[in-house]
Amino acid sequence: MVVYEDSPFREAENESERQSLLNAWKNAVKNHPFSYLKHRFHLWLNGMILTGSGSLWIENKLEKYPSISWVVPIVSKALAYIFILPIQFLIIIQGLMNLRKKRKYAIPLLYFNSISLSLLGILFIFSLAAVPRYVYFSVVFFVFSIPFSIKLLRK
Repeated sequence: MVVYEDSPFREAENESERQSLLNAWKNAVKNHPFSYLKHRFHLWLNGMILTGSGSLWIENKLEKYPSISWVVPIVSKALAYIFILPIQFLIIIQGLMNLRKKRKYAIPLLYFNSISLSLLGILFIFSLAAVPRYVYFSVVFFVFSIPFSIKLLRK
């Protein structure tokens, strides 16, 4: 658990307290699994999928230019992972079709996109908070797959 100076919770001071906290969390998830999944889905969707991973950086850079501040919400939403997902699924279909034809670029294309989507799935369960920066590596692996997709399109 992350604790700050003005946090409403105090930090666990020993292994027994940490274990008690972990057991309480496990029991809450076990006794209320649908509430837990609903909460995780809400955090995952609103904090990571519908929010751009570079939006805070853009906001910080553009705050110096108030005349174009109206662009910030548009650019922030345009960077959201939700806009990458349809392209990513099309690229995966492209990779699967080319894998059947035994084209060598299909394997790395599928590999990078599998890692990207796996990381996204892991974040659903294990992320500490719904912070868009956690999606960064999923975006990076997706971007790494683009040159292989282009190579397959040229064949």
